[in-house]
Amino acid sequence: MSLFGKLFGSKTPAPFYEIHPDDEKLIKSEDVDWWKTMTTDSLKAIEQQDNIARIAAYSHFLESEGMSKEDALNEVKISFPIYYLTLTQRLDKPFSEGENAKLPYLLKNRINNTIVPTISKELMNSGVHIHSIIRRLLQSKST
Repeated sequence: MSLFGKLFGSKTPAPFYEIHPDDEKLIKSEDVDWWKTMTTDSLKAIEQQDNIARIAAYSHFLESEGMSKEDALNEVKISFPIYYLTLTQRLDKPFSEGENAKLPYLLKNRINNTIVPTISKELMNSGVHIHSIIRRLLQSKST
């Protein structure tokens, strides 16, 4: 968030979150501490940045890779983490089950700062969904 936003932006705290029982073991105290520092405005800013990255990737897949609109959209869906705040959101399609299920929003900061940078292009090209890769890394490492 910009300095202006920090000074004059909303101080409304981040919304309540729910964690699916299958995801509870992924959460650390640092994730909860990060969430406590977040405001609604800061979350909106993060989402705006994420959407810009998704749009850029989609355009790249269409224009540079020559993919169809459907294939480009599917590539974006498996290449960028999708998060949930409520259990209902977790169950919404796409990616509602197993290792490929959406990830708790509470993990977003740690995923962006420690997990995503470690995911190599080779892993992404293997056809494995990013949610599955992230879950494995979170479970295998003390990140």
